[in-house]
Amino acid sequence: MSQTSKSADVSGQPTEVVPPAQASASQPSEPPRRTRSALSALVTLGIAGAVVVGLCVIPFPVLAGVPVALIVSPMAATSTRVCPGPLLSVQTRDGDATSFVPFQAPTIVDASTSEPITRSPLAVTGDTPGEGLTPIAVSAPPPADGSPTLLAGAQAQTVAQDDMAGLAASGCLEPDAESWLVGGATNLGQTTLIHLANGSGTDASAHIEIYGEQGRVAASGSNDVVVPAGSEQVVSLASLAPDVTMPVVHVVTSGGSLAATLQQTLVRSIVPSGVEFVEPGTNANKTQVIPGVRLVNMAQFSDAEGGAVASDEEPAVRVLATSAQASDVVISTIATDGTTTQVKSTLAPGTVAQLPFNNVPDGIYTVIVSGTTPVVAGVRSVVGAGVNPARTPVASSATPTPGASGNSSSKTPSPSRSSSAAPTPAAPAVGEPMDGIPLDGGEGVTADPGLSSGGSSANLVPLQTGGDFTWYPAAAALGPTTLVAVASAPVAELTLYNGLAKPVSALVHAEGQSDVNIVVDSGGVVSFEIAPNTVYRLDADAGLRAAVTYSGEGESSASSVRPPSRLGSTILVYPR
Repeated sequence: MSQTSKSADVSGQPTEVVPPAQASASQPSEPPRRTRSALSALVTLGIAGAVVVGLCVIPFPVLAGVPVALIVSPMAATSTRVCPGPLLSVQTRDGDATSFVPFQAPTIVDASTSEPITRSPLAVTGDTPGEGLTPIAVSAPPPADGSPTLLAGAQAQTVAQDDMAGLAASGCLEPDAESWLVGGATNLGQTTLIHLANGSGTDASAHIEIYGEQGRVAASGSNDVVVPAGSEQVVSLASLAPDVTMPVVHVVTSGGSLAATLQQTLVRSIVPSGVEFVEPGTNANKTQVIPGVRLVNMAQFSDAEGGAVASDEEPAVRVLATSAQASDVVISTIATDGTTTQVKSTLAPGTVAQLPFNNVPDGIYTVIVSGTTPVVAGVRSVVGAGVNPARTPVASSATPTPGASGNSSSKTPSPSRSSSAAPTPAAPAVGEPMDGIPLDGGEGVTADPGLSSGGSSANLVPLQTGGDFTWYPAAAALGPTTLVAVASAPVAELTLYNGLAKPVSALVHAEGQSDVNIVVDSGGVVSFEIAPNTVYRLDADAGLRAAVTYSGEGESSASSVRPPSRLGSTILVYPR
């Protein structure tokens, strides 16, 4: 029986007291301890989430140090370019010892923004050569204001004799620690020499790597050469890689830098059919740009099957994939009128291939080689005997606008001709009396100056030549101001290629010549004739690529236009 008791509160009102059992029945029960723990966890998670969101949304001050950087302008150094010197004839002594004999000093033209220009002949091995029959190191001191020196030079030589004929031109090169030489051959009728010139005061060592159509070539002789300071060493490519049709030569130096070139001569049967200096191109890259390529008599190759080119009588693009992976290559040939053709191929790593030009008419082109992995590339063109490549029609979408040279505010240095160089004799036309066998009788025939005529004229059998060939190297992008040295040749043409995304205005200026103001469209190619034996100043937006193409009757050659030396330019330094 339940009881109810009453009590009074402080106000005097009765208060009902409920027994515990009855209170439990009339009030809700307390939540279990497990439920309280779950609720506490949910609340904690909610608070943590809110904190995280707040940290992501609310910006906090960032304390970060800015690295100290300094732009340093090194003291400008003396600029040096090395001209390859005369062509060399390969002769044997005592039945087996090979010697390299120079003949005919080339004509050299050079100029600089700083005077005086110093020309120093380099020492060569073997017999003491005559005057002008050595490579020449051309040097110029830095300007008084410490700015980098602009220096350029070029040489050319025409030859016609029973083992060598053609035109060989080359730029005077800045020595480098690495050179890729795309050209040459050592198969039947081909002779290729490696010229290693050291114009510095420090000895340099060269390591020579050779790649061919079968991959990297295991050198049959020593491929390490020491080149003493102020000298040149010459190595026969055949002594290292005999019977190679498509060589690519890679020269890496230590201890100093070298100017490396190839000299290639071709004799078909007993007919001399070309000579060339092969300049180094740009280092391995996924894109190689080769401007100024002149192709002639292309109709005879229009029916080619499009496979690899093995003949030395056909123009070709020689390409090497330098990495350990295969490269999918696209060769784009861009004409001066904007027409573009393409050839595609896949190259095995470390293997050289020669690809054709398919359905390309005669003209001047820029060839762009693009690969999925780094490549090096060069182009070979061929000119038949009696053919004048510069007189083939060339379509162009841009026309140079000549103007008075006085309108230019730029100052172009006067070209200074090398005192050690003798004038290059004019190239003889096919059928003109040259070296040969004297005939009896005949008047009014010029005697060979190299023969002793005893004071009387001699009638000579005309020397038969088989034309000429040219190797075009890949060109580097130019800066805003470049000196362009143009060697002595019958005809010289300057080709500009604009790989930028905008048109570029260019001014080509030389003392005593009319200015050329021209606009090169984006992706466009322009080519125009310039004066031989002259140094021009090219002012344009940085990024153009250029080459000089030389030609005459049955002869051709080329040289890339190279940017100024990087030595003495400003550098960004982060001191520790």
